[in-house]
Amino acid sequence: MHVRPAWIIATLVTTVTLAGFAGGALAQAPAGPTSAPVGIRAFTAPSQEATLSMGIRNAARIAKIPIKEGQAVKAGDLLVQLDDQAEQLNLRKLKAQADDQVQIKAAQAQLDQKKVDLVRTVQAFQNSGAATDLEVQHAKLEVTIAELSLELAGFKSQQDQLAYQETQAEVERMKMLAPFDGVVEKLAVHEGESVEPAKPILRLVRIQKLWIDVPVPCEIACDLQLGQEAKVVYRINQEPAGTGKIIHLASVAESASNTRLVRLELENSAGKPAGLHVIVAFAPAKPAEASTSQPAPPDQKGTVNVSQGK
Repeated sequence: MHVRPAWIIATLVTTVTLAGFAGGALAQAPAGPTSAPVGIRAFTAPSQEATLSMGIRNAARIAKIPIKEGQAVKAGDLLVQLDDQAEQLNLRKLKAQADDQVQIKAAQAQLDQKKVDLVRTVQAFQNSGAATDLEVQHAKLEVTIAELSLELAGFKSQQDQLAYQETQAEVERMKMLAPFDGVVEKLAVHEGESVEPAKPILRLVRIQKLWIDVPVPCEIACDLQLGQEAKVVYRINQEPAGTGKIIHLASVAESASNTRLVRLELENSAGKPAGLHVIVAFAPAKPAEASTSQPAPPDQKGTVNVSQGK
């Protein structure tokens, strides 16, 4: 039996080890300007996500949760409703006060009457002397007081309007509405439970479109542009994920790894979960095509002959 020398075996092991290590960062290393697209490992993430809490001032009881975990919602859909019975009653009272115009009408009527009294007093003073100068001055002062009463009634009406709007905003804060289209990823409360201000209630994620942050070697990233497309494949079973579009190019490269972050946006019509590992392939820049046509030789007169045999 022929035995291979130990140094041959060691060389083979070292070659296989280095080959496997080199494939850890890139799925396919570039072989030149006309090589196949370079595959870089990355993972998907939600294009938008938020941990939502109630913007209330005091603790409140949850009256209704019309959604559940994993449910898709649209922007504006009701997610959580707090018990707002007391606030609704107060809102009705403030609405009645804000709409009440009785005080303004009464103040206006009083002002009109004081103006009439002033005119009569002045006429009596000028025509027959039935009124004194003191009575005229008193009538003028009554008109001034009536004008101030009307302004005060108008100011109070404005304050009632502001109080109503403030309470209305407070009532609206007791409803949690979806800020964007997404999926309820996690629900941390239940109906009947009391919640404190700023307590995290649920996590909403948007996976209709996925984001992929790819650390691209600077040698490749420098040639990329916004809007450029890249092929995306899931690493699990090499299933095509679609074509991503570059929506962001980092302004600062990572000097330690010599990479530049490139963000892709990927349509997710299949509803795949975010967080899956993918391989992103950027197509290499196309080299300038060399012209294969040769100009016709010059004729005897020194001009270029472009005819077909004539």
